[in-house]
Amino acid sequence: EVLPARYVVKDLKSGQQVATNEQLKYKLKKGQYQITAKFNKIEQSKNIDILEPDTLKTVFKFNLKTEPEPIKTGKLKFKAINKHSGAALKVKFTLIRSSDAKVLAVYEAAQSAEQDLVAGKYQIKAEYQSIKMEKMVDLSADQNQSLVFEINPEKPPVVIKQGELSLSASDADTQQAIKIDFKVFNQADELIAEQKNTSTAQFTLPIETYTVVAHNPLDKDNDQSKTVAIKTDKTTAQHFSIKPAISEPIDEVSISTTKVIISAMNLKSRQAVKVNMVIKDMQKKLIFEQENSALMHANLAPNRYEITVSSPERKWQAITKTVEIKTQKMQNVVFLIPFNLISVLPDAPTKIDEKTTSTNETAPVNNATTDVSATEMNNMDNNVNSTVKTAIKLEKPTTNIISVQPLTLPKKSTVKEE
Repeated sequence: EVLPARYVVKDLKSGQQVATNEQLKYKLKKGQYQITAKFNKIEQSKNIDILEPDTLKTVFKFNLKTEPEPIKTGKLKFKAINKHSGAALKVKFTLIRSSDAKVLAVYEAAQSAEQDLVAGKYQIKAEYQSIKMEKMVDLSADQNQSLVFEINPEKPPVVIKQGELSLSASDADTQQAIKIDFKVFNQADELIAEQKNTSTAQFTLPIETYTVVAHNPLDKDNDQSKTVAIKTDKTTAQHFSIKPAISEPIDEVSISTTKVIISAMNLKSRQAVKVNMVIKDMQKKLIFEQENSALMHANLAPNRYEITVSSPERKWQAITKTVEIKTQKMQNVVFLIPFNLISVLPDAPTKIDEKTTSTNETAPVNNATTDVSATEMNNMDNNVNSTVKTAIKLEKPTTNIISVQPLTLPKKSTVKEE
């Protein structure tokens, strides 16, 4: 087929355009030329040489692609109604192509839907509550079809109103979370919910009054219970403060400790000096402290400790000594306070050199109290502090126990340096 193309002829030697029109024949002199054919948006070019008078024929061939015909589709509409009242129902529609069982579309809670489809067979499923229906349709091109699903609804299910119950538990002494068992009983004393070994619990329960029991497996005889009323769309919170289980008596726990005697005295007169004493482990954890005393007895487990003495009136800088407890042999730690710093308050803290003596005298270990002879007690004046018995209760018998008896010596008494 001859096409109505437009031609442009250019002289390649001069670069000038020598002809442009829609003619099919041109008279040209000898030389080299470029001929371009244009049809629609398509262009083709060819070079020719004219050497002598002659007739040359050049053919341009265009490959024209045929545009495909538009695909014709049909429209499919479908909806669901109440069979008795005719009211629209929100259902789940599923559109399936029958030829390959491919799901083309899913409509959730839709009253109606429509889809443009090519000609073919299709399956439409409708689901409402427990009711399932399906229909087949053979759709032709340029065709509109409508499907109506008439559904007989079931009686609406009974909706049970519910609420949230939040429970938690903590140690009554430390206020830290503690893991226990939570049990929930209805009014007929039936166990309806339970969570074990947890510090918090969440329950979704019908609106009703319940009894909640907090059970500590370590203390089975001391359960706690509370009456709780669940309310709609609200979270009811209840907290249980659990007392720690009582461990075995301290006297029955056998722990290897060492008796340490700590004293402070005047460097010159060797008289006892009342100071504040503090014992800490190497992690700076406080083990024991005693104020305004010249003598302190302590039973310490094998470890390294820092012992610090300071002036109750802050008249001199604190002195710290590191003591390492290895065996059960008694250790005596003496702090010698320079006499000139005891009664004089310096303008600025002064660093004090510390002196310590240690003996390897063997002494029995007493985890409850420190023994004091009758002679020592009789030599003390009337203002001697009474014996203080201090013990740490344990939940596990592997924890160290410290028993301390602070004593205050009379001003005129002295401590012999072993």
